[in-house]
Amino acid sequence: MGALCVAKAGLMAGIIMGIIAMMLNMMKVTTLDLTQYIGCMLTGQKSGAVSMAAGLVVHLIMSVVFAFIYVWIAEYLAIPLSPTNGALFGLIHSIIGGIMMPLMDSMNNCVSKSKVKAMRMFAQGHDSAGTITYFGIHILYGALLAMFL
Repeated sequence: MGALCVAKAGLMAGIIMGIIAMMLNMMKVTTLDLTQYIGCMLTGQKSGAVSMAAGLVVHLIMSVVFAFIYVWIAEYLAIPLSPTNGALFGLIHSIIGGIMMPLMDSMNNCVSKSKVKAMRMFAQGHDSAGTITYFGIHILYGALLAMFL
C-alpha cells in the first residue's frame, strides 16, 4: 500500500473525526475539545486563531501518523484492515491513549493554570459525554481509515 494513499486516508479520517467532535462540542453535547486542548498546550492560549490552527494541525498530523501505525500493525499481524477491524484498532487506540491522558494533563501548562479542563483518564474530566465522545470518535476514525484505504 502506497504511503500517499495511507496519508490521504489518515487525513480524511482525521478531518471527519475532528468535524464530528467539534460539532458535538458546539452543540454542547460535551465540553471535550482536543483541538483547543492541544492548541493551548502548544501556545499557552486557550483561544485565538494561532492556538486553534496549532491544535488543528497537530491533530491532523497525528491522524496521518496513526494511519501508518494502524496499517503497519495490520500488515505485521496479517490482519485485513476492514472497517470492523479498523474500528477495533480504534478501540485499542482509545484504551491506550485514554490511559496516557493523565500524563498529557501533567505536561499541559494550561491545565495547571486552569485555562482548559484536565482530560483525565479516558477523558473523564469531561463527564460521561466526553468519555463516550472520546471512544466513539476514535472507533469511527479506525473504521473510516479502513474505508478510505
